[in-house]
Amino acid sequence: MGWKEFVKENDLKVGEFMVFTYLGNSNFSVKLYGTHGCLKETVQEGEAPAEIELMYKRGKQTRRPGAGRPPSYDPDEELVRVAQAYRSAHSDIPSFMVKITTSYLTHNLVNIPVQWVNAHMEGGDVREIKLQGPPPRKTWTVKMTVYRPSSGSNCKLSKGLSAFFLDNYVQLGDICVFELVKNAPNTLKVTIFRKNDVLVFQS
Repeated sequence: MGWKEFVKENDLKVGEFMVFTYLGNSNFSVKLYGTHGCLKETVQEGEAPAEIELMYKRGKQTRRPGAGRPPSYDPDEELVRVAQAYRSAHSDIPSFMVKITTSYLTHNLVNIPVQWVNAHMEGGDVREIKLQGPPPRKTWTVKMTVYRPSSGSNCKLSKGLSAFFLDNYVQLGDICVFELVKNAPNTLKVTIFRKNDVLVFQS
């Protein structure tokens, strides 16, 4: 299959991106992500939507969802690569990413880079900001606090974060990419890369 056929069959559009993982022996897995950062789904006639992963070898295509990964495959590392690829594809927009830990979920607190906040956001050390979730882009009001002890500054998101986590089904190991929204002061768009979208190879 040629590149044109691949683009047409998978309905690729400008702004979408792909992550290639080399599996050895001239085999690659390809994951397709939409402009919103979510893993793309395809709908085949008479079937429900399904996540797609493509396996290529010397131009021949075979669809094998969740199969063919080497034993050394690390889903956490792939999720980080995918999130970084998304940020690279949107490098004109200031952003940072956060991996969700047990502590974040337990205490409904998230540490974010204070240098980034100082450079790109407005207001004092305590302020309310808005988090814009995945489509349809509902917003949540969250408290942001900058702490400036003598040992060094840090910044946290707190009050209101639990509602954002709950409403968007944020889970342990997910990665959230926060992007500055143009012409919307103190508003961050959040794209969630979900750990459960990544399947572990079993030999």
